[in-house]
Amino acid sequence: MKALDALEGRHFGKPVSEDLVERYWAIPQIVPRDPILRILDAGAGDGYIISKLKAKGHDVTAMEAAAINIKHLKRRGIPVVPHDMTRSPYPIKDESFDMVICADVLEHLYRPDVCLKELHRILRHDGALLLSTPNYSHPYRILQLIRGDSFHDPFEEYQFWAHVRYFTHKTLTKFIESFGFFVADVFLPLPAVVTQYARFTKGSKLREFFALHLYPKIFYRISPRFCDEPILVCRKKKSKTKVRLLSKT
Repeated sequence: MKALDALEGRHFGKPVSEDLVERYWAIPQIVPRDPILRILDAGAGDGYIISKLKAKGHDVTAMEAAAINIKHLKRRGIPVVPHDMTRSPYPIKDESFDMVICADVLEHLYRPDVCLKELHRILRHDGALLLSTPNYSHPYRILQLIRGDSFHDPFEEYQFWAHVRYFTHKTLTKFIESFGFFVADVFLPLPAVVTQYARFTKGSKLREFFALHLYPKIFYRISPRFCDEPILVCRKKKSKTKVRLLSKT
């Protein structure tokens, strides 16, 4: 927990990374005001997303492990369940929530299997899981490897050290399905800025226009595989699916 707190401590207080902006505003927009829902933000960070849903009138709760984030969640007036999401069971009763949000969390967990198993348990039978994680089959990620770069700059401490799991859209979908969910819908938030593609767009208005307008508006519509981070709306399978945890190594 000390390592997590240290990373979050250096990360907290900085403006929301601009390449995260589109999905951070998109998730609250996906959730309607009516009906009022019981919503858990699992891995809520400092509460940016869940505070937007609280403002819509929903009954919200946050689950968070980092002490600094818990402090700021409480300042926002959001009830917090302090818990390490890699440890089972979560201190929440079965089928307690109408909706669970898990945004930019799985890539940080050594045991994402524990997380999905527990989220399945605490979600109502007719509830929805909104989940997002970086898509490493995105063409820009592939281009990074072709150029000989790593996915994240080793000198960018938070991204490089905190990301321990890497999914493509295809492998994420298969992984989710193995825990009793199915993907009911996919949202593809269009990028609001081109910060993530700064190297590609630098010094060229034409490349900037392509990255911001042409690429996402054309290729995102072909397949979620071309999207940097699709937002998946997952629901429980009706059939009883045996949920298996990954074996420890």
